[in-house]
Amino acid sequence: MLQHTINNLLVRKVTFSNWTAFWRCYQRLAIVASVAELARREVGTSASGSTRGAPVLLITDAGVREAGLCDGALRSIEEAGMTAHIYDGTLADPPESCVLEACASARELGARAIVGLGGGSCMDVAKAVAFLAAPGNATQTLGEIYGVDRCRGQRLPLVQIPTTAGTGSEVTGICILT
Repeated sequence: MLQHTINNLLVRKVTFSNWTAFWRCYQRLAIVASVAELARREVGTSASGSTRGAPVLLITDAGVREAGLCDGALRSIEEAGMTAHIYDGTLADPPESCVLEACASARELGARAIVGLGGGSCMDVAKAVAFLAAPGNATQTLGEIYGVDRCRGQRLPLVQIPTTAGTGSEVTGICILT
C-alpha cells in the first residue's frame, strides 16, 4: 500500500486486484472521550502557560440546546478552566447569515477554539467559523472561500461532536451552506 501525506490528509492508494486501484483521503483523527481533554489539546497553552479563561465558542442549534445535549460539553469546558460561550442560532441547511452571525460572535469573544455540537448543519457552520474567525484570516470573505482549495491560512482549533449518524460532517473538510 502506497501512502502520502498532503495538507494533513493521509492519502492511500489501495489496490483490490491487479487492475483496480483508487485513492482515498483520510483526515487525521484522534478519538478522545473528554471534551475538556480535547479542548486542552486543541487550544494548547497561552503565553501565561495555561488555558485558564480561554474563550471557547460552542456552535449548536436551539433544539440540541433545549434537549440538554450541550450541558455535558459546556460543563467539561468550564471544568477545564476555559470559558464556554454558546451560539445556538444554527438552522437546517444553514444560510450564510448563520455563519456570519456565529463568526461575529467568535470574533467578539476572541474565541481560541470552536466546538460544533449537533447534526451536520451545526458542524458545517463550526467548520466555516473556525476558518473565518481565525486571526489573520480576516482578508477572506465567506464568498471568497466557496469552492475547492480556496481557503488560505489556518483555522482555529476545532472539536466536532456529532449527535446524529450519517452526515459524516465531523470527518470531512468541506461544509455545505445555502
